[in-house]
Amino acid sequence: MDNLSLRLIQQENYRFEIQFNDEIPPITGDEPPPLDKSEGISPIQLLAAAVANCLSDSLLFSLRKLKQSADPI
Repeated sequence: MDNLSLRLIQQENYRFEIQFNDEIPPITGDEPPPLDKSEGISPIQLLAAAVANCLSDSLLFSLRKLKQSADPI
């Protein structure tokens, strides 16, 4: 696995552009009201998606190792 690096660029208030690398397009993170305007994915949504993706990957890996069909999960 390559080293993970990212860059946060503050756009305005709590809105940030999140850059990963040249192969992955940047995304916008923003807080919902009353902190900001919800002009991007909230940090909580991003964290929840990352955890759900990681757990799904682990489940899929385990099921395939046991030669069980899991498509689609």
